[in-house]
Amino acid sequence: MKRNPLTPVLVLAAALVTGGAARAAEPLSGFPEGETKPFHIELGGAFAAFDTQAGLGSQTGQGVGMMIDFEQFFGLSPNATSFSGTGWWKWGKKSYVEVGYIGFNRTGSKTLTQDITWGQYTIKANASMEAAFKTREIYVGYRYDFWQDPRVRVSGTIGFGMTRMTASLSANGTVVLPDGSVIPGIVDSSFTVNGPIPLLGFDVDAAISKKVTVTLYLRGIGINLDEIAGNIVSSYLGVKWYFHPNLGVSGGLSADKQTLHRFVTGDYTARASFVQSGAKLFVIGSF
Repeated sequence: MKRNPLTPVLVLAAALVTGGAARAAEPLSGFPEGETKPFHIELGGAFAAFDTQAGLGSQTGQGVGMMIDFEQFFGLSPNATSFSGTGWWKWGKKSYVEVGYIGFNRTGSKTLTQDITWGQYTIKANASMEAAFKTREIYVGYRYDFWQDPRVRVSGTIGFGMTRMTASLSANGTVVLPDGSVIPGIVDSSFTVNGPIPLLGFDVDAAISKKVTVTLYLRGIGINLDEIAGNIVSSYLGVKWYFHPNLGVSGGLSADKQTLHRFVTGDYTARASFVQSGAKLFVIGSF
């Protein structure tokens, strides 16, 4: 049974809430100076585990047949690292413009142990497969603090995730077309989902000392249109430590799930489920 990617985030959140309640009577002197400056940048890396499944049907509006586990069937690594970055520009007392980036590019190869169907192709067992699954997200949003006190900020966010997801396969072996004819292989049979996705969410930041803050955010959306239906949920729980008014480090746990229930493109209908969960580490610059 596969582990829920939100479990570590929820467990850590519960621990922090319990610990925060126990410390409620302790005097705190507000946020670190680095948290109050107008420009804030975090640059670093993400270390993620993946669960990737996709299916491609050959007839528009029809089912896509079997969902294929890319890690199991095609040897994509279940773990990968990537550059990641985030930041904000604060203007006024309660308003921010936020940006963020993360992307992964994974490939794999494996010999099939059973027949699979992808688009119009039936790929027979013992074929040598190569697969790629690429994702990229650029986030731009607006954040507003609707509640502030000296040590806690609670915010609402609205923004767009410029999301791109590509799944592609190629085979060297026996490939059967719908009319029963056989070809020696397929090259770059793929689908790509690309476009801005609106995201709604909230952020909570809490100062636990003069140099340390805890931050939590949740973002998501669900859409159901004729040509595309699905949902996105993103979460992060982390800690920031400022060793200088302008510099610090941060780290935390993230979990992101993108579910594509239906995507109609040309003569094909696609489905996909992409889950990534793991740790992020950043260097902070604030000025």
